[in-house]
Amino acid sequence: MHQATERPRSLVHLLDKARHEITRSDLLNLIESRQIRRITLHYTGLDSKLKELKIPLSSRAQAERVLPKAKGWTAPPCSGGW
Repeated sequence: MHQATERPRSLVHLLDKARHEITRSDLLNLIESRQIRRITLHYTGLDSKLKELKIPLSSRAQAERVLPKAKGWTAPPCSGGW
């Protein structure tokens, strides 16, 4: 299981896929296999400040409800991440 003290790895590294090839299914499988219990999203708020949204996960079913189901969904670009 991923320990809080470990340095996070990018999804590109963990899934060994290009950013545009990462699918919702890949993310759900990663969440389940690595027993991920929280997703943290960073975004720029309307006040131009960096914001953080933490979403707790207790099961794969909950992760399925949280992740978007849009057709053709791919991982969004972000600096230093994916």
